[in-house]
Amino acid sequence: MTLLLDSLFSSIALSHLVVDVFNSARPVLLTYLGLTETQIAVISTIYIWASALTQPFFGWISDRVGPRWLAAGGVLWMTIFFTGAVFVPGTGGLLCLIVAALGSSSFHPVGTAQATLQGRNHLAGRETTAASLFFMAGQVGHFIGPIITGAILLWLELHWLVMTTGLVLLASPLALLLKEKIADSSR
Repeated sequence: MTLLLDSLFSSIALSHLVVDVFNSARPVLLTYLGLTETQIAVISTIYIWASALTQPFFGWISDRVGPRWLAAGGVLWMTIFFTGAVFVPGTGGLLCLIVAALGSSSFHPVGTAQATLQGRNHLAGRETTAASLFFMAGQVGHFIGPIITGAILLWLELHWLVMTTGLVLLASPLALLLKEKIADSSR
């Protein structure tokens, strides 16, 4: 399948996996921090609202100025603020976690659009197949995120959770390639 060998699609799919590893790490992290069920519910609700309700805004921005920085920037944003959530104590760390949701929000509309466009280009008009592969990468991230997070918190300590940001360091060259490819494809 030529789509899977396409560097733009592969970097978008890998970035989606990383974004959703962070998204799915949230409930495990909140539980580990010893928050009450009510606190976990409130913070999770705010996180999900921040991520979901701002996606149309980021889609609109992408339509106006182009997707160039929103995809790679969203992944980087999540990395920075997720790291802050791990290292900043108390309420500040929880605020960092909620702000990290905006990175997910900026990535998803752009990633979906670019994956679909690549499906049109490489799968002879099978945009839905390309979108499903893109979403599958995100679901794999949702699957492995709690496993990675739980294992790190069980066997190591909280500060070692920053190892999940190592995924981003591995994906960063691809994210930079993604930014350049998106810039080329939007010309």
